[in-house]
Amino acid sequence: MHSIFEKLDTLLRGGGRGAPVQLTSASDFSLSLALRLTGALGGIYGACMGLFAVSGAAPGGLLQVLASLVKLPALYLLTLLVAFPALYVFSALAGSPLRFFSVLRLLLASIVVMVAVSASFAPILAFFTLSTSSYPFVVLLNVVLLGIAGGIGLRFLRRTLEQLMTLADRAAQSDLHFPEQGSRSLDVFRIWLVIFALVGTQMGWLLRPFIGRPGLAFTFFRPRYSNVFQALVEQLVKLIGG
Repeated sequence: MHSIFEKLDTLLRGGGRGAPVQLTSASDFSLSLALRLTGALGGIYGACMGLFAVSGAAPGGLLQVLASLVKLPALYLLTLLVAFPALYVFSALAGSPLRFFSVLRLLLASIVVMVAVSASFAPILAFFTLSTSSYPFVVLLNVVLLGIAGGIGLRFLRRTLEQLMTLADRAAQSDLHFPEQGSRSLDVFRIWLVIFALVGTQMGWLLRPFIGRPGLAFTFFRPRYSNVFQALVEQLVKLIGG
């Protein structure tokens, strides 16, 4: 357990100059480690999301806590499952030096950063969740907190990719047989970041509820309608309108 948190601390601190290489190495950041951290840290924030159902005395409030504990990590992993093939194909076409499992480890490391940031927000979320009865406020608060966590995680991914592409460009300058494609690869990754963000927001909409709407009995999934962007506008209007 101590070793796991040591590696998490190293990841969050940047890992030193060799971080990009270490993150793509199975010996330094394994897939199983990333999955365990995602489940644990994501579950912490997810459980706090479900507290609103308990504080509002909604039917099945404790079930909502347990469901959210499971569904928040699943949100990140399912988003990766949907978006990963596009990233890998894009990166291969752009001549990226990263191979299949190296790309996967790097993306999982970014998700670990996201859930670590969201877990750090868990006490704040729990405080506001237990001290308000406004469902629209709690929904928008979660959107803001998860948006910040997602932005930091994607920034981490972009920074690491830039470092990797810099290493690739240096190799290109020292080896005439190595194509200088780092800049083009990074452009492709930027396109994928947009795809990942869009898939993630819609995946969250499909997996709802995470919070539990007052007056409604617990259900693991809700019927599909509309989309996440229209729903956010509706909640914002309700919050402003009182």
